[in-house]
Amino acid sequence: MGRKVPPGIIKRGNIWHMAKTIAGKRVRESCGTSDLTEAERYLAYRIVEIRNTEVYGLRPKRTFRQAAVKAGSKWRRREGRSKMAALLNGLI
Repeated sequence: MGRKVPPGIIKRGNIWHMAKTIAGKRVRESCGTSDLTEAERYLAYRIVEIRNTEVYGLRPKRTFRQAAVKAGSKWRRREGRSKMAALLNGLI
């Protein structure tokens, strides 16, 4: 008999994903692992992180590089992404 999967964790292909509502906020993202135990730990980490943000106003510290990567990933057109990457590489 297999291990019981906790609510909010689903497997897509070989990777575990989260699909859960935490503190009134819908969270759907990849756990980035094929190991169920590690996916459970990541879910617990994200629950604490989101609750700290919602309840206490604590925000995670992010680097400029993380912000640049996130901004670059939002660009839709390919030439826009390459231009953005070239500009950001000059800054980083």
